Amino acid sequence: MRKLKKKDIVLIIAGTIFLLLLAFIGIRILPKNRMIKEIAQALQPVIEAENQFLHLKLDGAVDDREILLDSDIYLITDQSQEYIIAKMGEIPIYITDNLLIFENGKAFRISDVMEGKVIDYKGLLSHISKIYGLLDIVCEKTEEETTYKVQVTGEELDKLLNLFPVEYEVIENIEELQLNLVTRENKLSTLEFYGRTVASDKKVELQLELSGFKELTAGSYVIPEAVIYTVKNVDRASLLTLTEDLYRLIVAASKFEQEKAMAGMVYVNVNCGILHLNSSVPLKDLLEGSSNSKINLDKEKMLEIILYLCIEGNLSCAETKEGFRYELQLEEDVMQSIVSTFVPELVNHVVTIQNGSSHLILKEENISTIHVNIDGNIKVLLAEIPASIDVEICFQ
Repeated sequence: MRKLKKKDIVLIIAGTIFLLLLAFIGIRILPKNRMIKEIAQALQPVIEAENQFLHLKLDGAVDDREILLDSDIYLITDQSQEYIIAKMGEIPIYITDNLLIFENGKAFRISDVMEGKVIDYKGLLSHISKIYGLLDIVCEKTEEETTYKVQVTGEELDKLLNLFPVEYEVIENIEELQLNLVTRENKLSTLEFYGRTVASDKKVELQLELSGFKELTAGSYVIPEAVIYTVKNVDRASLLTLTEDLYRLIVAASKFEQEKAMAGMVYVNVNCGILHLNSSVPLKDLLEGSSNSKINLDKEKMLEIILYLCIEGNLSCAETKEGFRYELQLEEDVMQSIVSTFVPELVNHVVTIQNGSSHLILKEENISTIHVNIDGNIKVLLAEIPASIDVEICFQ
């Protein structure tokens, strides 16, 4: 047996110390085939599950503009129909067969351009499995979880980013990305994406997390009858096509939460012969029913108004200093509903509406203002008196 030289002993000691150091900080040196097998075993049950829950959280920035998104996602198969359901607030949206549908059955056709707005979650997970087979993997382990890390660049990065919604400007400008797949007890726990620009003039940062993966039992999420009816019976050629402006508004509406609206105000101005009213009421008091105001606004009515304004489709949009401004001409039944809600003093009078319009302001991806203007006449005895009604709801 060859006697070890001093140099060999030094190398062995150095190697041992290095391995002990890696073990101390939680980095495992494992055969790549073994790591790929562990990753596949964690991903496969999630990919194969018919009904799945997960949570999406996006925290990004493009230059000085923040882009935030927080949504529960349900992947549901009902009567052989696959749905993606996004709940960002109190108005869920249902996506299936290139249709975007609200709970009341109102639907939009998703155009070829807009298809990329919807994440194919199962396709994304399958692609991630392939990525780990192509790239160098670093494995870190603690007592509770194991993290598999890869650096994604070049062609593989382009393929990966193409699976994400392109409306996230923060995603389409990424030049370098770290992907972390975290497992607990050999089950998928979290997918973490950390990206940034490197040489681009536009400064972009991304932190995207998919977590909370949970298989759901059949029937645990019930698809509304109106949604099912639309899928089976709607004439797709007659549907409005989902545009980027409309999609931005729909996402903002679906993010509406009663708690976030509590700091808002409702301003009502009425000018007519029998009634002059100029009032402001905290939105919190109206939604909680603690206001002395006669305004008949509650959570359901608030959601109904937001939903109507966002799904009619015959609107225009322009980017202003305030944010994205949406203009909409109102139908008579909606104007009558708004009058009875915000000016109940006129309920016992015949109100003839001539025209009405509304505009919404989106600021930082959220609805900040809804303004409605209605002009018409109020019948008093045998006379008709001109009337003007202004309602403004400010959420921020």
